[in-house]
Amino acid sequence: MLIKTYLTKGIPNSIAQGGKYFYLVTAADVVDIRFMKDSQSLTELHTEMREGMSNQFDKRVSGVTLQSESDQYVEFWISDTKLDYSKLAAGGAAANVNGGTVFCPAGKSLAVPSDFRRKAISIKVSDTCQIGGLDVSTFNGFTLEPNERIKAESRGDIWVYREPAKVTVTQGAAEKAAPPYDAFESTPSGLDFSIASMCQILNGALVAHRSFTPVYLDDDATWKPMTYKNESVHPQTTHNIAFFDDNALYVTNQNGRIYKSTDGKELAHLTTVKYGQDLDGNTINTYFGGDCYMQVFDSGQHIMYSNYDRVYVSRNGGASWWYTPVTPQKAFKDVKYTADQKALLASFYNSVYRLDLTNPSAEWEQVLDHGSSIIQDARHLAIAGNYIFKAYYSHSDSRYHVVASADNGLTWSEIDSGSSDKMKSCIGVMAFGSSIIFQGKNAIGVINDVTSSLNINWFESGLALADASADFASAMYYDPADETVNVFQAGAGSTPATTVISYPIAVTAGYLDGVTLSWLAEID
Repeated sequence: MLIKTYLTKGIPNSIAQGGKYFYLVTAADVVDIRFMKDSQSLTELHTEMREGMSNQFDKRVSGVTLQSESDQYVEFWISDTKLDYSKLAAGGAAANVNGGTVFCPAGKSLAVPSDFRRKAISIKVSDTCQIGGLDVSTFNGFTLEPNERIKAESRGDIWVYREPAKVTVTQGAAEKAAPPYDAFESTPSGLDFSIASMCQILNGALVAHRSFTPVYLDDDATWKPMTYKNESVHPQTTHNIAFFDDNALYVTNQNGRIYKSTDGKELAHLTTVKYGQDLDGNTINTYFGGDCYMQVFDSGQHIMYSNYDRVYVSRNGGASWWYTPVTPQKAFKDVKYTADQKALLASFYNSVYRLDLTNPSAEWEQVLDHGSSIIQDARHLAIAGNYIFKAYYSHSDSRYHVVASADNGLTWSEIDSGSSDKMKSCIGVMAFGSSIIFQGKNAIGVINDVTSSLNINWFESGLALADASADFASAMYYDPADETVNVFQAGAGSTPATTVISYPIAVTAGYLDGVTLSWLAEID
């Protein structure tokens, strides 16, 4: 088995994978390795190895512990069979060319993972950015201009850095037309009326979603339900609108059906997780139900979908799926990759769990526990580089809380809490370059630059709303046409009022959008 993992300086990393043959395939620095020679790990063989070194054992070892005096990414082969490089290529094919296209958001992101078979790689980007290793930044890396091509003899990780935007809120908040409560198929509960999400794709189409079928704002200024292409009966169990990476909208439901729209009006079936195939060709027939969430990359080729107690990942547009171990807690509220895509973060009402994707034997680890208090609407995670944010309301102290992590979700701390009127419904959070925006009652909170300060500055709209009862915020989106952040608010009761408050913003530095990177690699 080929295993990829990340070593943190001075910290042992034990992996319970055995075999008779060991090859250290990729390592930038020396690695201290201990081989366990029996299942009780009582006898060990201790050695130091560098990239390209190998070991063959008379008797099978039961596990391995690696340690490094520097932070580094390593790949190694441990198995009862010898390493055959040709069989590893493209799943057994004798491929000598590999390539792809990936969208890299503003900030630092892993564009092309390392590949020990790679001899050289050619890279082209859609806009200005820096290309380099793990420490790439504005001042460290090679600057590529739009459509400029570079060829590098490298088999390591290729990282991209694009200076992220920093935003401030300017004067001039205004009300915009909002979808009325009866535009949605679900009936108001009588409590604060809320929707799940709103978004605007690049062609200007505005879409809102509560439950069941999403609705869009038509040319005649009326809100209409989206239609499903080639489906006579609408699958009215829609739960999630995924944010887009290629001017497209993705929608999913409880049964693992995923749809795509490029016009904001019609949804076409893309793929289905349930009864699809896993990586071994077996039919997926696990339990599907409850809330589901999704991220989509690479023009629909890379899909990350969660449902009830598992996360499913496809790298080939849904043709096959890898899925995680079962989560200790059920009913996801949000799931996201860390910025380096080496871990998954699963958010629940009262906790956050993390799964290390570099360790094939890893299980979900709880990294945040809100305690036994009753938590309301702890929905979303927002990620800006290594910084991760979550907001929630606790009934036990009648306060809204904001928690943050500065190390990709490993440790968390509370950065703000309050019961002021403006913090009412401070449950939505959105990353915007290196800025973070929180929705509130007739106000939004902004962290201007997470790398400088985590202080939240609140900006009140100052508006006398057409209907003052529309004061509960539940969804937020960015409109690139007029550079505004827009917050959906609504009232309570059986016929609640709705509105959208539009806040103008100013970009003070960097880019709001990312870049598309195309690459072509020569493979041994």
